[in-house]
Amino acid sequence: MKSSDHLSRLKPEELEQTNRLCRQFILASIVYFFVGSLLGVLRLLGWSAIPPFIHLHLNFFGWISMMIFGVGYKLLPNYAGKMVIYSLTMARIQFWFANLGFIGMLCFYALWSVAGSHVAFALTILGAATVIASIALFGLNVWLTFRPEVSPAESQSLHRKGGQE
Repeated sequence: MKSSDHLSRLKPEELEQTNRLCRQFILASIVYFFVGSLLGVLRLLGWSAIPPFIHLHLNFFGWISMMIFGVGYKLLPNYAGKMVIYSLTMARIQFWFANLGFIGMLCFYALWSVAGSHVAFALTILGAATVIASIALFGLNVWLTFRPEVSPAESQSLHRKGGQE
């Protein structure tokens, strides 16, 4: 299937929804960068007892990864000859998994570091697992975007030939 076929099936609202989702990732990235930088300055001045883990993760995962997700969902489909990512639904789920898992991981880590609660530690791990799941969703979505498209006719032809060309 040619990329022009993909463009003819593209609905205008898909492109706008993709742009909106990319802006949401980028906005989240900027918020995390601001909060992470502010906490870094407060730590430097000795005015914050926030663990370094939180400051570092706000900057590394929050700022950098969210920016990569937002820019990636916009730019990477172009390299596959497409206008939008494979699944906008998967990208939306990934957005919520990334943000809720990340915020949960940081909040429960802070609680665990202060109180030493086993429940807070377990919830920190749950948040981290949700973040890992979001990263896996991003990778899967990008991989499916780059996967070559096969038309139904080509699929039937390959099936009849036993998958050999």
